[in-house]
Amino acid sequence: MELLNFIMAKLISLLLRKDDIEKLSKLVLNRVPHNSRL
Repeated sequence: MELLNFIMAKLISLLLRKDDIEKLSKLVLNRVPHNSRL
């Protein structure tokens, strides 16, 4: 399980590039209902 978490963390760190952050944020905003704000 620890290895899986490590791999996931690595994948996330690789995905979090400047261009991908915008895409990810858009996906998150699209999935989150508009009436619920953080």
